[in-house]
Amino acid sequence: MQDKVCSVQFLHPGREHRISAPGIKAWTNVEEGHGRKFLRSPGRYLSQVDALPVDGEIGFWGEWEAPSHAEAAGNPVPDGPCWIHQPFWFPPGSFHGLHNTDPFVFGDRFHYTGCLQHTKHGPTQLRHLARGSVILFGSKRPGRPEFTLDTVFVVADFIDHGRRDYKRKLAGVVSDTYAAVTLGPWYGDDGGCVAPAPRSGCGPREAERSYRLYLGATAEDPVEGMFSFFPCVETTRIGCGFARPAIDIPGAITPTMTQNKRLNPRQDVAGVTPLWAEVVKQVMDQGLALGVHAELPKLEPPASDRSPRGQTVEEAAREGASQSDSAARQFETYSIAGQLLDRGVGVHAAYDVGNVGDADGGVGIRVGVFQAEVRGSARVGVGAAGEQGLVFQGAFAICQNATGLDAECHKRVYS
Repeated sequence: MQDKVCSVQFLHPGREHRISAPGIKAWTNVEEGHGRKFLRSPGRYLSQVDALPVDGEIGFWGEWEAPSHAEAAGNPVPDGPCWIHQPFWFPPGSFHGLHNTDPFVFGDRFHYTGCLQHTKHGPTQLRHLARGSVILFGSKRPGRPEFTLDTVFVVADFIDHGRRDYKRKLAGVVSDTYAAVTLGPWYGDDGGCVAPAPRSGCGPREAERSYRLYLGATAEDPVEGMFSFFPCVETTRIGCGFARPAIDIPGAITPTMTQNKRLNPRQDVAGVTPLWAEVVKQVMDQGLALGVHAELPKLEPPASDRSPRGQTVEEAAREGASQSDSAARQFETYSIAGQLLDRGVGVHAAYDVGNVGDADGGVGIRVGVFQAEVRGSARVGVGAAGEQGLVFQGAFAICQNATGLDAECHKRVYS
């Protein structure tokens, strides 16, 4: 397959991540699925496409599947966020079951690699985009008839890589942050967005598949005047957030699409620049600035009482308890503590009371019965294995006193 200049409408899950209470939103696991966060970060933006960049705190919709500090949005706007997130990261003990962040809009240049570059039939055109291609990452939101945008990615350069050589090829190219939150889950321990399973017969083995890391054009180093950006707001407008902007470009965007991608091959870069300019105009006409840089999220080594996904016992227990709708389900919240010891997975949808089998942390739940297995202090993540009983007792006490979600945000997030 030959490299081509394309404009791409790239659909990814647009739901806002479910949060039970303020605190740490743990690293997203496979069962939760991908989602969006409204992120607060030091960064840089343009008020006009030809204006000088302004440094300051900005707010924007994006993907960040690693942990974040979450606080409730003040006076949420229609289709805006319920929660404002400050991203951070730490190296987990294992990437097993963790989702990656792709695209990645932090640091000196935007990155995109992996997602939808292969199917069971082989590589797609997304694996073979040429310099000057424009990818519009966005979603079809429930109740809205149009395509809504969160990231514009302009391809400036790329590096091909695979499981056997990615560390060598990408060394010195990507940050430690990107290596942890994107490449780690992608290549390590069957992470969330793993490479597709190898085909049978004559298909290439997974280890032999090649992916392409795309490096985004910047405002300082554009491609034919085009650069990567995300719609954003600044300073005082961050606390309320904003609804993701609607983009309507007939012939390039299909507003009814809910997943997958639309590829529009072009003869050359000149064929895609008018589309980029129209996207810029529509974003700015909706009162938004162009975010061109977000600082790399800080490394925050987990405290000894945090799970591999970043939650404390208290936060994980609150997460489960706030979603249990009756006293009869309090025993289910014990699974928070058990799964926390393994990888911090909370109860994201309350299980039916009854036999639900063994959870990943060695916990089985039955009516009125709690079982737990100690599987070694290396998997505990909150201290020595001998402290396990205290963890469960503390989690249960917290569950009894949890107050639950704000009603309005609960309605918006879960409906």
